[in-house]
Amino acid sequence: MEQDPRLSIQNWTPPFVPPLLRALERLNERDAITPAGLTARANDNLIGQLGVSSEVVERTFSHGALGVAVDHTVLFDGFALLIPVRDGIAVAIRDSPDRVSRLVFEGEDYCWSFDAGSIDSVTPETPWWAQVVMRVLHALDGITRQVDISVVSTIVPSCEESYGAALAVSCLRTLQSVFALALGDEEVFSIATQAIVESTGRPCSIAYAIASDAAIADSFMAIDVKTGRHTDFPVALHDEIAFGLIETGKQKESVASLLERRQQEADGIAERLRKKQFPELDSIRDLQHKDLELAEKALSRGSRPLLRHLVRENQRVHRLMVAARKGDWQLFGALMLMSHASLDRDFGYTVDETDMVVQLAEERSADGIHGARALGSAGAVLILGRPFVVPAFLDEAKVALQEQFGIAANTVLL
Repeated sequence: MEQDPRLSIQNWTPPFVPPLLRALERLNERDAITPAGLTARANDNLIGQLGVSSEVVERTFSHGALGVAVDHTVLFDGFALLIPVRDGIAVAIRDSPDRVSRLVFEGEDYCWSFDAGSIDSVTPETPWWAQVVMRVLHALDGITRQVDISVVSTIVPSCEESYGAALAVSCLRTLQSVFALALGDEEVFSIATQAIVESTGRPCSIAYAIASDAAIADSFMAIDVKTGRHTDFPVALHDEIAFGLIETGKQKESVASLLERRQQEADGIAERLRKKQFPELDSIRDLQHKDLELAEKALSRGSRPLLRHLVRENQRVHRLMVAARKGDWQLFGALMLMSHASLDRDFGYTVDETDMVVQLAEERSADGIHGARALGSAGAVLILGRPFVVPAFLDEAKVALQEQFGIAANTVLL
């Protein structure tokens, strides 16, 4: 009797091998993303969609940056921690042969024609990402000619702050070269952030623009939003740890109105604290954890959760930095989980879908998933874990979202 070849030792594959091979394949795919490769694609897209031209083409690449702890800096000038990723946006710009400017995005079979000097080109029907480019052009003095613009991106579109910042900064730096503009860093960050706010209709921390402009891939960036100063330190991504992203496609309803209310509450909290207990208080950023008990006594019960979130999240940035420098990824992951819990309980910024993914990540801590946190209003979850564990977890979470919520989630290995 012949033995079934599937049962022979030579043909048997241990069950843990296929997931490892898939993880290795996905890690290798991430390594293929390079600034030079994307800027070349932006140039090719410019020629492919708008034709050959003798005009000089200027090109710039900006990394995307994901916020580990940055949402609170929308409300006050605190400290933020971001992860610049290999993904980014490349922009290629040249003088236009026409009397209008033209804008094309790789993968979109459409060309926006508009007057670079007129904001009237922006209409309610214009997608927010195209609006960002148009608003950047309109905000600049010294734009004396129409231009052709090509954009290529590998940033996850749902991460609007990251996408918008990289897009705006890339455009600004490229236009700076095309028109020989004297733009200071503060002006670049301000114009970029304002363009995002006006295009998306909701607040955005200036930390994203700062990170995109100065980003070093595979590193962490701690930013003092008040001064714009930042500290970078490298991380052995894909050697020690890996980050993954799960897009649920579900966002908090009325994000803009929620943030507007939180802004009013935060301003009111700071004003009441100055009047009652902290007359020298310049900003909520000046409050330490030891000040919380006294500060809470000066506020109504309804205002205390927001204060707790803002103060603790701001202080958590330092603790995250210390954990990252030490390579203590279990502590780093625990801080991410604490941040998410505060975002849910005290800020009211999460949804059931992201909460489920974070809970699943916490349950997989023994398997090598260190932590998870929702990315603000994006409806996405950032996952931290061991390099060959994260890809398998992304697959597991995708199945769980489909079964529990009927969502066809998108997953990305960063």
